[in-house]
Amino acid sequence: MNTPKTTPPTAQELHLQTASINDLRSMAAQRGLPATGKADEIRARIEQHDAAPPAPAQQPSPPQQPQQPSPDADPGTRAAPLELGIDEEPAHGRRARKPLGGMTTKLSFPDAMKNPNFEYRWMNDDKGRISSALDAGYDFVKSNGSIYQQGAMLGTSELANCIRNRVGTKESHEPLYAYLMAIPREWYDEDQEKRCVTWTKRKNRSNRDTSKHRTPNRKPCISPATG
Repeated sequence: MNTPKTTPPTAQELHLQTASINDLRSMAAQRGLPATGKADEIRARIEQHDAAPPAPAQQPSPPQQPQQPSPDADPGTRAAPLELGIDEEPAHGRRARKPLGGMTTKLSFPDAMKNPNFEYRWMNDDKGRISSALDAGYDFVKSNGSIYQQGAMLGTSELANCIRNRVGTKESHEPLYAYLMAIPREWYDEDQEKRCVTWTKRKNRSNRDTSKHRTPNRKPCISPATG
């Protein structure tokens, strides 16, 4: 009859068998096991813990790549692009932005829609300013950016097709609108030149009037020397 072979105990097993209660508690704490109870109970927990196979390490999942829309996909299922309010050319590859709460005004007109041969200005429809602007050579600007160039007041339906913004309320409790108007740049430059000449004449006249009423410098009175 063959006698079964016995495996000699390992050094760790011998250490467990001969370890004191304090050593067993320390070994249990290192393994995250309860360190209470008798020495045999603590030793059994440690042996059961060491005999269990180690849990396999979890492999990190690869990052998910964003799905690109297929060129053959239905246009109705594609995400619509964001509408960006861009005023100027982007710098350093970044798109221009309009920060929330920034200094903006509704009385603005895109430079891309302006005619370089005209000068633009907003006119309030109040106290005859529109009529004065028409007499000066200004005309209304249509919603598509073109200019009427009629030199006359428009009808209600035509005014509704002009670029305008509500800026307040009239004394008659009617809406007050500011209309975008344009004048040929040649006329605008002529008017500016005339204004400059007029302003220069007024300033020179004012300087002459001031010099007339200016008190002349008097020499200080010096008393004769006594001795």
